[in-house]
Amino acid sequence: MKSMPGMVHVISEYVAPVNSTGYYWSRIIQRMAGAFGRVVVWYPDSSERSTSIGSWITGVEPRPVQVKSVNKRNLFTRAMGELRFIFAFAWRLLWRVRRGDVVLSGTNPVLLILLLMFVKKLRRCQWVLVAYDVFPENMVAAGLASKPGMLFFLMKKMFDSAYASASVVVVIGRDMRELMLRKGVLSDRIVVQPNWADPLTISPQSRATSKLLRELNVGDRIVFQFFGNIGRVQGIDNLLRGISLVTASNAAFVFIGDGAMVDAVKEHADGSHKNPVFYAGNWPMEANQEMLSACDVAIVSLSKNMYGLGVPSKAYFSMAADKPLLVIGDDGSELVCMVKEHKVGWACSPGEPQALARTIDEICRTGTESLRGKPRKVLCAKFSEDLGLSKYADIVERLLGDNEIS
Repeated sequence: MKSMPGMVHVISEYVAPVNSTGYYWSRIIQRMAGAFGRVVVWYPDSSERSTSIGSWITGVEPRPVQVKSVNKRNLFTRAMGELRFIFAFAWRLLWRVRRGDVVLSGTNPVLLILLLMFVKKLRRCQWVLVAYDVFPENMVAAGLASKPGMLFFLMKKMFDSAYASASVVVVIGRDMRELMLRKGVLSDRIVVQPNWADPLTISPQSRATSKLLRELNVGDRIVFQFFGNIGRVQGIDNLLRGISLVTASNAAFVFIGDGAMVDAVKEHADGSHKNPVFYAGNWPMEANQEMLSACDVAIVSLSKNMYGLGVPSKAYFSMAADKPLLVIGDDGSELVCMVKEHKVGWACSPGEPQALARTIDEICRTGTESLRGKPRKVLCAKFSEDLGLSKYADIVERLLGDNEIS
């Protein structure tokens, strides 16, 4: 434990491991508390986000803020909820954060980024922004905004300024680094740190032990699984079209999760197909081990034009479970590069359902035995939790010892 001149503050929409965002922040908070003695954690006080963080992380000073939960599928209520969220935090942060403190935040809710830009300037603190998403470009990819327009131009100017004002921007992919440079973030302020998974909490298990697959009665088919957010930017339409074009007769497809495109998945699962398609519902984070084991191949899919805008964390969890990856993403994107560099699966371009079907056919023909053991080995060597958390601790330690606020 080190004695440092400033305080460490963490601000997040989720701070408990109820989803992947909460999982990562809970681990970061634990490492910050262990490394620096005490960390102030700001979070919305609601049952889905955890109201008892101080009871399970030693060294945490919890600062819950009363914020009502909202329906995230409704864009208006989500926007109103985010406005309430940031204004609820604004007054408290401006009074509590001091010069020399280090504030860590993510990119959700998105309006929080604008708030923290002003907090940094007014309080002369250091700010580490962990860029899980890139706004407003991700809205265009999701079909929620169009580029040629005054509103998009104004939003981009504001958010580009916010990203560029951070002391350090942690990006989770090399493609995201390129995008940050184009947004005006200085090269020496960008740190590339991919997501990770803990190989101690997720272990390889034979699919033969999967209760879910027994219930679905998939037999000896090769099971392809999509696990996680079934949303607008996951390229679900392309994935479903590709599945419908598969000619192999020994495949099965399982979707697990929730999101805006769930109804499309359910409709496809109800149809008549050569290979069965199942929607297995949404499962809590604590069921990860069981769900990750319920397949032979993990599908990680993004839609077109998502280059630099996101890196699905589920890829690393699947690798910890020793599952090869079928990545659907833009050429040069982080996961496509990772799969090719480390040879832990296959890669396809988005928006090409015929090519996707051919890849699935080839996997069904050759099997996955040749890749056994490799995904987990690469995860442990390159993307383990300890490696990731050590980099975060190094960043914060450097900023706490830096008297020059930029």
